[in-house]
Amino acid sequence: MMPLSRTLRRRLAAVVGLLALLGARPEATAPTAVEREDEPRLRNVRQLTFGGENAEAYWSVDGRELILQATREGLACDQIFRMNADGSDKRQITDLGVAAFAPFFHPSGDKIIFSSNYGDPKGREFDLWMVGLDGSNLEQITFAEGFDGFPMWSPDGSTFVFCSNRHNSKPGETNVFVTEWAD
Repeated sequence: MMPLSRTLRRRLAAVVGLLALLGARPEATAPTAVEREDEPRLRNVRQLTFGGENAEAYWSVDGRELILQATREGLACDQIFRMNADGSDKRQITDLGVAAFAPFFHPSGDKIIFSSNYGDPKGREFDLWMVGLDGSNLEQITFAEGFDGFPMWSPDGSTFVFCSNRHNSKPGETNVFVTEWAD
């Protein structure tokens, strides 16, 4: 089988895009190659999610999986999903009925930390929560008033960084905090 020329790939991508705009989507069973001539540093670009709102994807420690937040059909707000690095085996991790976003893999690879207003479903109190890869063992990590989010570990797993409204000098101000992590 001959490889498709760049021009033909672009035309095919345009047709797929037009179909998506019209509400028809081809069944996506494998990643779709989408390259642009004006992005020369990006090679072998493949779309891994189709439909819904998908954001903030991060690699697992071993590089085999991705974690992301997504709002899909039937969900009222973002929840945490994980999938293999090739886009296969997508599975929902959280089903909290409130926002769950900014996920990051624990250094052990067997837990996920994220931000949610689960403790204040009708409010704006967002804290950090941790859960097992199968959605079990939900644990609240932070308890400060306001917003705590965007958690991430250092590469060696000893230091933890997150953003928060705690200790702000004026309402709405968000700052970056770093701390040692204790399991």
